[in-house]
Amino acid sequence: MIKAIFFDFDGVLTTTFSGGGDVRRNLCMVYPDLESDDVRACYKTHIKPLLIKPGINKSAWDEFVACIGKNIPTADLESALRLIEPNEGMLKLAESLKLKYKVGIITNQSGRRMDLIKKDMNLGAVFDPVLVSAEIMASKNDGSTRIFDIALEVVGAKPNEVVFIDNQEKNLVVPERMGINTYLHDTEKNDIAKLCTELDRLGVTYPTSS
Repeated sequence: MIKAIFFDFDGVLTTTFSGGGDVRRNLCMVYPDLESDDVRACYKTHIKPLLIKPGINKSAWDEFVACIGKNIPTADLESALRLIEPNEGMLKLAESLKLKYKVGIITNQSGRRMDLIKKDMNLGAVFDPVLVSAEIMASKNDGSTRIFDIALEVVGAKPNEVVFIDNQEKNLVVPERMGINTYLHDTEKNDIAKLCTELDRLGVTYPTSS
């Protein structure tokens, strides 16, 4: 029997494949003279390591801005971090599931970005727990089971009593090995009906709205 459903954030609860892609797009919209590939390279070099480092890590973000070569005010940077396109259909599904199941988030994120988004979206009203790689100092695809072990412990469930939904296959390798029920969500197609069919197969039930 399923007790808990965990969602990835970017690409599942949002319509953009990755958080780095959102940040890059947002900065390039405000500063059109920036080269997207340069922003991507700087993000990978300076921000990717923050996914398993707790705290604001201001110096790393300052290095990221310096790498871009643009004097970006803090307000613009924080806007770029927090501006996302919510996947309203998926959020509605999660809210309905919450009536009967534990519903949470497992995400690879820097603490600074997720702190802003959690407040903006009031994620705690629906999702509990919200497990962020930077806070746990472990990611979904680092080869360890740590982030998933914590997820199971917090919701008091065995692996076969949990579903994890992610949009990147590499993030499903470890939970599959643990015996967690996994689902690969195609961000571009965003076929929520297909996900619901899989949840039905696993015995998950939830109220439907007309």
